Amino acid sequence: MYHNVNHEILRINKMIEDIYPYQYIDIIPISNWEFEQNGELKNIDIGFEWKRENFPVKFRKKFNIPKDYYGEFWFGGETLIKIDGKAYGEINEYHREIDLTIIADGEEHIFEAETVPYNLFGSPTGKTIFEKANFIKINFDVRKLIRYFMGISQIIENADNFALINELSSLIDNTYNLIDIPRKTSDYLSTIERSPQLYKRLSSIWSKPQFEKFTGKILEVSSALEYLKTELEKLKEKYPKIGKVYVTGHAHIDYAWLWPIEETKRKIVRTFSNAILLAKKYPYFTFTQSSAQMYKNIENMELFNEIKKLEEENRWDANGGMWIESDTKLPSIESLIRQFYYAQKYFKEKFGRYSNVCWLPDVFGFSWILPQIAKQAGIDYFFTTKLTWNEKNQFPYDICYWRGIDGSKVIYHSFNNPKDGYNGHLDAECTLKTFRNFRNRDIFDGTLLTYGYGDGGGGPSEDHMMDFEITNNLPYVPKLIPTTARQFFELLDEKIKDKEIPIWDNELYFEFHRATHFTQLNMKKFHKLLEDELYFTEYILAANNIDYDFSESWEKLLTMEFHDIIPGSSIKEVYDEAEKILKEEIEKCREGVDKNLNDSEEYSLINFSNYSSDKYFESKEKFELIAQKTYDGKYIYEIDSLPKFSNIIIRKGDPKIVNTSLEDNNILENEFYFVEVFADGIKVFDKRKGRNLFQDKGNLLILYDDVPLAWGAWDIDYNYKKFGEKLKAKDISVVENGELRKVVKVLYEYETTKVEQYISLSIGMKRIDIKTKIDWHLRKKLLKAIFPIDILSRYARFDISGGYITRPVHKNTSYEQAMFEVYMHRWFDYSEPDFGVAILNNELYSTSIDNNTFGLSLIHGPIYPDIIADKGKHEFVYSIMSHSNNIKEIYEEAERINKPLRILKKDIVKTNEFLDVSPLKVIAFYKKGNRKILRVVEVEGKRGKIDMKVKFNYTKSYLTDILGNKIKDINGTVEFQPFKIYTIVFE
Repeated sequence: MYHNVNHEILRINKMIEDIYPYQYIDIIPISNWEFEQNGELKNIDIGFEWKRENFPVKFRKKFNIPKDYYGEFWFGGETLIKIDGKAYGEINEYHREIDLTIIADGEEHIFEAETVPYNLFGSPTGKTIFEKANFIKINFDVRKLIRYFMGISQIIENADNFALINELSSLIDNTYNLIDIPRKTSDYLSTIERSPQLYKRLSSIWSKPQFEKFTGKILEVSSALEYLKTELEKLKEKYPKIGKVYVTGHAHIDYAWLWPIEETKRKIVRTFSNAILLAKKYPYFTFTQSSAQMYKNIENMELFNEIKKLEEENRWDANGGMWIESDTKLPSIESLIRQFYYAQKYFKEKFGRYSNVCWLPDVFGFSWILPQIAKQAGIDYFFTTKLTWNEKNQFPYDICYWRGIDGSKVIYHSFNNPKDGYNGHLDAECTLKTFRNFRNRDIFDGTLLTYGYGDGGGGPSEDHMMDFEITNNLPYVPKLIPTTARQFFELLDEKIKDKEIPIWDNELYFEFHRATHFTQLNMKKFHKLLEDELYFTEYILAANNIDYDFSESWEKLLTMEFHDIIPGSSIKEVYDEAEKILKEEIEKCREGVDKNLNDSEEYSLINFSNYSSDKYFESKEKFELIAQKTYDGKYIYEIDSLPKFSNIIIRKGDPKIVNTSLEDNNILENEFYFVEVFADGIKVFDKRKGRNLFQDKGNLLILYDDVPLAWGAWDIDYNYKKFGEKLKAKDISVVENGELRKVVKVLYEYETTKVEQYISLSIGMKRIDIKTKIDWHLRKKLLKAIFPIDILSRYARFDISGGYITRPVHKNTSYEQAMFEVYMHRWFDYSEPDFGVAILNNELYSTSIDNNTFGLSLIHGPIYPDIIADKGKHEFVYSIMSHSNNIKEIYEEAERINKPLRILKKDIVKTNEFLDVSPLKVIAFYKKGNRKILRVVEVEGKRGKIDMKVKFNYTKSYLTDILGNKIKDINGTVEFQPFKIYTIVFE
């Protein structure tokens, strides 16, 4: 080969330019269309520009389709094609043609295009112009020849075998020499309009020549194509294929992201229509698609029945295991359980079988509690590609066992496709690079690869299907084997049974998108409020022997857990809708209680938590109890602590107000703590242990510049600490002081942003509460509360809802350096053997780690994709406590601020310790028919045996998995192991 590789590639591209226009034998314009927008009809033609308001718009025409012709269209945006009223296929920037040969039956058909003024990724189209509508007759020999030339070019560019490269270069020349391309000036110039690269290049010269519309022409290439295929067969023997790549069609459809949910529902129909059309044409086409919610969206369409038929043929794999491709870090353990519960029930009912793969290609890291939940849902396999994005460290395996917090194991697989990731292709470059990146060839003979356009949907195209055939006819590159997720993992499982497989025993930490723990705070707030409301509502109704179905509320909650919704990485329109949905479902829960429980003249005070309650509760109502007026117009009442799952009657009447005084000092003190409040933080002294909690001060509010490496809403940069400014209080004042508690208000102002903190300490309380109100008006700034804890330990513990994870605080390795920001749920803790400090919260999810210094992430102000994300008012509570390294104390206090006492003016069963499963933690209790379902989890890392004590009648009890499948009878006794989930059914 004379040229270097880059020049050889350019030379082949010039050859492709010459034959490119001859893909089209005939091009027939389609004119005279009916256009509908907002109910108004008009007759239009090619070139019509429509207004982008009030979409989708519709283009209609009746016609007979010529035999063997495709359609070529551009209506001004992403488009669903309907034929005779039924969804048929799609048009978008990657699917400009559609096969009409299937319906070229000599009959007249109604063609309808339903168009939105956006591209696949939610960006507005430049102009909403009806640019193109043609019948086209395609010369598939020419098109295949082009794809062969492209594939050979990719091998030349990427192969490491110079002899093969030389032979392929010669083969290209010999093949090209067999093609008689018209060179007459008028003939050649007539084709330029259909040669995109050449047209673009010639249109940029000074005089900008005008080119006529190309109407198609026959170019005979069959002999050249046959010669090429024959010679490639010989080369395949000489340079055999180097491995296997198992391929499945796929369309990653973000349920919301850069477009609202309503648009996603249209994307689903367009994408699924396209996939069904390809399945009708290509017997080797297979397709894998997750998310029960997406199938529910199309249940009442003919599409759904066609999908079910393909599923029965094992060509469409409705798999994934979850209601939606959910975030796994922010939802509670019960929410994650319901993700699998509702999805698996749906898949079983609609498709006759459970999912066997937890399919999460794009989720931003994975909780350590996930393997156990998946296994209990009948899922043995886990798939993602996201960890290939890591900014610092490669995840070490492509195949391994992922062991969860309780010891449950699932088979993990990932692939690393540097050419568009899970939105893969079937050309030589993509398959070769993906196979080369596959690191576990000693375990299995090939890797999975998904192909098709995605994120905004779209899915595979006819080019993908042609490349499947062509790549398999090329030498050297891996063999493509059609599969589905189900088939691939079952084969993988069978082949690795007797092999030594590496084990990853930890969370799957994602070294990017750490800021999704604290972006769009209101979204996270209302999501957690609905989680809490569902827990309470199910409990209180079941405790009163009432069966009420909250499936609809659960499904809406689960949908909001999609991995671009709850993390905060979507556009503003998504959050406007999501918050509205969450608020509505919260109200429906309250209505469920109101409708199903009779009114009462008495007020019940209810402890629905796993531990005894605080000795205080707040209310605007007046009760005959010892009370103190609060700074915000309520009363704080003193009571005897209520046992877990208990309630008492409280009487309406005038409170017994305790003495109050507003001493003007900034000191809070009770029998446990001595707290001093300063303009730049607080000092806390543990009176029992005789030691400070912090090195000097804690709760330092520091405002950092927030300029991440890549994506604003997603990321926080490693170097952010270099750009911080400590805030100093503008004012400190005592706003409440009495026999029950004292509250000091600290006011910070920065430009137009205001932070108010109400630091309170009650008599007998083992924690210091910091109620924080923020009125946020900053962009690209990050606010943290910093705690330099006076402890020497190499590890800290973090709540992950179903137990805790221990993470290193030092930076010895690059893995530890990368974990500079981590997620948690209701607390993190830093302890020595006999003393520890925990920071609790009621709706925050993130902290930084830097040796003994932790930084609770409060709020930031990204500008993409929502330019005013988190602008406005926010309110939350975090708390400080010390303890004797007793993790139960932490759980107790965390639950007290997250499940405060509730007041109901309803006729409810009076109970004292209605449920007692200590030391296990109740995460759900609800009634279904004649069964009461109790779900518990061990959270402290213990094992043992308990005799459950419940205050209701039952005749038998048995253990089930999370889907309700019976495991064994237990007769009220449970043997438990560390961090295990147990579902107990009482009948």
